[in-house]
This record gives sequence, C-alpha cells and structure tokens, in this order.
Amino acid sequence: MESESPGGSTPKGSPYRVICTPTDSEADSEQEWITETVLDPVDGPGPDDAGGYTSDSASTARSDADWEPVSDPATDSSPEQSAGSESDTQVDTSDANEPSVDTSSEPMVEPGTDTKHSSKSCKSIHENFIANKHCHTRQPETGKNDSTRKKPTIEVTRKGQRKHRKKKDLNKLVTEVLADLAEDNTIRTHSSSYVTDGTEHDEFIENTISYPAFEYFKCEILGSDGGAIEALKQVDIVTQQLNPELCETMLVPFLTEAQRSMPVHLLRLIVDVWYTLSKISNTESYICAIIQGVAYLISQEDPSIRRKAVELIVEIVNDVSSSDTCYDVMGSAVMPLLKQLSESEWFADAVSACNLIPLLYAEASKQDKCELRECYKHLWESNLTIVRLEVARNLEKLLPIMNMDDSISMFWLVLKNMSVYHQDQVRAHCVDACLSFARRCTPEQNLSFSYPVILAAAGDPSWRVRKALAERYDRIHEIFGEDELVMHLLDTHFDLLNDSEDIVKDAAVGAFVDWCHALSIPLAERYITFFESHLEESSNQVRQYICNIFATFASKMDPERVGTVLGPLVRRLLRDECTDVRLCILNKIELLCEPEDFDKGIGAQINETIDRVLQTTHWRHRLILAEKITTFNQHFGFHNFEKHFLPILFRLLMDNVWKVRATVLGCIEDICAECKQSWVSDTILTELIKIYVEPRNSRYVATDDVPLSYAFKITIIQALVAVAKSLDVQNALARMIPVLLKATKDPTANVRFVAIKAMRSLFLIYKDDSPEPLLRLRGMLMKLREDADLDVRYYAKMAIDTCDACFPTD
Repeated sequence: MESESPGGSTPKGSPYRVICTPTDSEADSEQEWITETVLDPVDGPGPDDAGGYTSDSASTARSDADWEPVSDPATDSSPEQSAGSESDTQVDTSDANEPSVDTSSEPMVEPGTDTKHSSKSCKSIHENFIANKHCHTRQPETGKNDSTRKKPTIEVTRKGQRKHRKKKDLNKLVTEVLADLAEDNTIRTHSSSYVTDGTEHDEFIENTISYPAFEYFKCEILGSDGGAIEALKQVDIVTQQLNPELCETMLVPFLTEAQRSMPVHLLRLIVDVWYTLSKISNTESYICAIIQGVAYLISQEDPSIRRKAVELIVEIVNDVSSSDTCYDVMGSAVMPLLKQLSESEWFADAVSACNLIPLLYAEASKQDKCELRECYKHLWESNLTIVRLEVARNLEKLLPIMNMDDSISMFWLVLKNMSVYHQDQVRAHCVDACLSFARRCTPEQNLSFSYPVILAAAGDPSWRVRKALAERYDRIHEIFGEDELVMHLLDTHFDLLNDSEDIVKDAAVGAFVDWCHALSIPLAERYITFFESHLEESSNQVRQYICNIFATFASKMDPERVGTVLGPLVRRLLRDECTDVRLCILNKIELLCEPEDFDKGIGAQINETIDRVLQTTHWRHRLILAEKITTFNQHFGFHNFEKHFLPILFRLLMDNVWKVRATVLGCIEDICAECKQSWVSDTILTELIKIYVEPRNSRYVATDDVPLSYAFKITIIQALVAVAKSLDVQNALARMIPVLLKATKDPTANVRFVAIKAMRSLFLIYKDDSPEPLLRLRGMLMKLREDADLDVRYYAKMAIDTCDACFPTD
C-alpha cells in the first residue's frame, strides 16, 4: 500500500519507513503533519554522494519476524497488502493535499486511541531518539513546489550491527537533541510499553505531546550510563521547557525515584542536578520536595556524596532564609529530616546528622535549637563508634555558636563523657572541643572545666591523645595566655617535649618551632635550659628542630646574651655526629654567632663542617652550603671570605649537580657586585679563564674532569657573563672575547649556542659603551648563521638582531 506524505518520500528499496500522522485536532483540516523517520530493522544502504540511498533486493529482503508492528484492529492491513510491502516501503507524494498513512508497514496509533501496545521498552524509545532525528515539517501551502521542503536527516544503522558511538559523540548528540526538543513544542506521539493501561497511556501521550525534552530526558536517565551522564549535565534545558509547577510535579518526583537505581558515579552528578533545581523556586512545597530528594543522597555510604548533600541542604536553607519567603524552612522541611536521621540506626544517616547540626544551628529558631541540642545528645548515645567519633569531631564547631549556658550543659553531658571514652580517637577530638569551649570561658571557669580535661589528655595512656594535645599547644598559649600557661601547663608541655614516644616528642617539638617566636625572652631562656639538658637523648630530627628554635630565640635576644646563653650550645651542635644538624646551624649561623666569634673557635668548626659536606654524596647538603656562600661573605667579612670560603665557591662551581652549579652562579654575581672591580678581575675572572682555557693548571678541576665536559664549559661561560655585570668594558671584553670565540668553535653545539647567548648578553650589558670591541663578535656571529646546527643558527640570528638594536649604524 502506498501512502502520501507532506514531509518527503522514502526512496524505493530504503530500509527506512516514513510514518505520517495527523494531529488530533487538525487531521481533518490538514493544517499540520508530523513526519517520523523510523529505522527499519534490516541491513540498509548508506547515503550516496547525491544525498539519496542505494540498495539491492538482497539487502532489503526481510521476513515477517523482522517487523515489530503495533497492532491495531482498526487499521491492520490485509495479508496481501503486507506481502506487497515486504521488500519496499515508499511514500507517494503525488497528491500532497490528500495525505494518508502507510499502514502496510506499521500501523500508527493516534493519540487517545485505547489500544493494546506491543512489548516495547522505554529503552527502545531511548534508542529511537538516539538513532533517528525526528523531522517535523508543516504541510506545504497550495501552489508551492515540494522541492522547497527540507528533507529529513537520517542516520544509518544496520540490523544486528548496532552503531557504537564514541562517548564524546553520544554526549554531543544528547545535548543537541535535548536543546532541539526544548525549543520545539510540536505535538508528537510514540508508542511504547512504558505504559500499560489506557489511563497511563493517555498520561504518557500527554506528557510526550507537551514536553518532548522532558520525555527524552527520562529515556536517557533510564538508558545507558553515557546518555544519563550527559542528560544530567543538561538538566537546565529541561527546566527551561517546564515551569516551576511542572518541575515540582513531574521532574522532581521522577528524579527522586530514578536516583534509587543509579550507580554511585551517577549519584555524584545528581547532587549538582538537585542544586540546579533548588534555584528554580522557593515555594514551601517545592523546597520540601527538593529536600526530600536530597535526603536519599544524605544516606549514602559514599562520604563524598554525603558531604555534597549536606552542603546542598545548608545552601538551600541559606537561600530560602535570605529570600522574602514567609515560611520557616527549618521547621517545615529540615527539622523532620534531622530527627529522622538522628534516630536512624544506619550509620550514614547519623553521621550526616552530626555534620548538619553545627552548620544549621545558627539559622534555627529558639525552639529548633533546643531540638537540635537534644538530637546531638541523642547521637552521642549511639552504639556506633563511628557516630560517636563524628559527634566528637563536630562538637568543636557547635560549642562556639551556642549560648554559654547551653555550652556548659553540652560540656557536662557530652564533652566530659568524651574525655573518658574508651576509643582514643574520640578522646583526641575532645582536645579540640575543649579548647573551643575554653576560648569562651573566664579564667575561673577554665580552672573548673578546661584544665582538668587538658591535664587528663597530657597523661593519657594513648600516644594519639598526647600527640593531639602537643600539636595544639600554640592554641593553648593563645587562649590562656603566657601567665596562665606558666602557672598551670608549662610542666605539662615539658613532659610532652620529652615524651617516651618518639612520635609524640617529634610532634611536640615540631609544633613548637612554629609558635616559639611568641614567647617572651625569660620564658624562652627556660626552654633553652630544658633543651640543653635533653639534647643528647633527642633524635636527629628533634635536634634539627632545636637548632631552628635556638635561631628563633636568638633573633629576639641581644647579641651579648646570644653569645652567653647560646654560644656553648652552638659549638656543641657544630660537633654533632649528624651532618644535617650541623647544616641547620650553618643555615642560621648569622643569627647564632657574631663575626668576631669566627676567630674564637667557631670558624674552625665551620670549616670542618664544610669539608665534611664537600665530601658527602648528598647533593642537597652541598646545595645548602652553596646557598650560604653569600651570607658567609656578608657576615664574616671579605678577609675571612677570601681566605676560607672563596676556594669553596670554585669547588661548588665545578659540582656534578646542575642545581648546585646554578646556585653558585647567582652567588658569584652577588659577590662581584659587592667587591672591588680590580679584585673581581684579578681573582675571579682570572680563575674562570684558567679553568676554561687551561683546566689542568687549575687546582679546582679534578684530574678526572680533564678535558672539561660540555656541562662545565657551559657553566664557565655563564659565570663569565655574571662577572661581566660588575666590570667595565676595558677590564672585561679584552679577556672574555677570546674565550667566547674559542667556545664558538667547540664541537658540541650546546657549547656554541650558549657562547652565542653570552655574546648577546654582553651586547645588552655594554650597550651604552663604545661598540668597537664588540664588532669582532658580530663578524663571528655572521659566520655562525651558516652553522650546521639549527639552534646555533637561531641564536646567532637573535644575537645579531640584538647587536644591531644596541649599536645601530648610521
């Protein structure tokens, strides 16, 4: 049977069917037609170059089993008609004014028809949407040519060979279809077993007719993960088609139910969907529905989902509270949820309640605050250790925002019991809660409430509790003040600094490094005396911490007092068996001794330490020494530097590690800037040239390093540039240019282009001086533009351009 379609025709032999259906209200008036391109489940051809389709009889042949017709007694075709349409299905558009439906291939069910549908899942709708673009064309006006109409776009998929799209293509398709459907409210119908009886079918058809983007969104959510992920990301397109009332009655209930069957990775995305939906309306019923949907996420075992859901609840409450709504969102939506969570035996519910209560307490009414406190006390009585641990962790946030009387009540009912709980992690969190409570108390109240808890934590048998207290002594000093600390808690701190467990001792001393600067000098000297008496029994790490503590104390003390109190300890630490401890003293040497102390014994110990470091295989030790070369020159004076530290400078310049050499290059530039030009030229420049030209005659070049490697040559060239910044033209160029010209003839390309870069630097350094000494370099650069190495030619051109810019010719 042939039918007429106002939307185009299907080529003969095509594996596609075009079904044309009139709308309910306009079938008689022929005002509007919907053309739906449906994939025929047979092997079909692809589009040819002309935009049509080619096929042969073998490819289009199929059996009755290949069809999935929608049976309708009113429109079923005769066997002869069906047989006549098995090979080909086509639409005759010879008379566009009299459209008819092709019922030979698949009868079409009109909206509102009470029929029994075939077994076709919602997934088939999803695949139908993805595999086919629905083409909607209006009936052409009388007198217009059919060629002016747009032809439907068809995607080809062969039977039994489902086209597997890449995820990126699928995501793009879902986004495009959602956007198209959101902009298009054209009436359409689809048959599906998603509905069962006539009533549900009518409702389904109504939703499909009015809100195609929402129906497509539902199919994607219930379909594959790839489509669901992209659909969740594009939920705002659906909300644009639905008004707030429909979002509340259709979209929110659907997501509330659909999320119960979602995997974890989709639940992480749906939190953002609920956030988007929460911004649509602030009506009481809508917000209650949103919170009811988020309640499922709060109960998830995955902590990341719970955390995001808790943050979303708080965000919703803040948004509603800041708006001009006239209802109490806490009382109507949140409080019932919190009561349900706190009374639940599922750990995730109780843990989420522990996190929610401190975040919502400040926004609650007086009555709600009372109920929140009761919920929190009830949570502490839970039989689950993980819940009690969460109560202890969040009590620190809750106590500061409560009324003082309520805080005291919470202290006795919860915090005091936490301090004696059998689980040590709970007792460790009790320290934070106690300090948060103590910040609000008077000295008399702290004497009764806080000090007993702190002293009990200091003597706790668990190292975890003592470590927690030791790491928070900076807060103790801040909250109670130095006088109270000295009176009640100083001996306790000394015990922690010398704890029997190394992990506690390391934590106590390491934390003390960060806040010891806040102590007064008399109290600092008491700590110095304590550390001196326990220095030998301390670990290497603790002794390094002590060196930093002494340097901090020394920065606040008079130089004479530093020499008296810390001088013996500095000498003692410079003889330490651990190189790292000695380097800690060297790193702070300008604070721990005076320049005149160099000749009083400390200089010899410093030289001994330096010799030990130069022989070590740890390059980071040598790096620390290289970083202090400039400090040695500034602190101990030029005489001591030239005598003791200049040889170290050249030895480190020839280090095997690039990082050490690069650090020394910076030191050379700084030292040359502070010294006289004559000394720089006679001492440093002379030695650098000797190392490059005559490495065998230099005492700083090892025998194994001769001839110089390309890395050492590059370092010397860069050092020449660093020295040139402190010399004038007469003292620099006459001696540097021969070295650079030699470097440009080096067989290694790296050396050649580094020499060229050095020439370019010289042009910039001496651009305000006479150009005659530099003309010789430009001539060499012109030759290097023909070098075999690409990098050499590139830098040669760059250097020539710089030369011409610095010394333009008339």
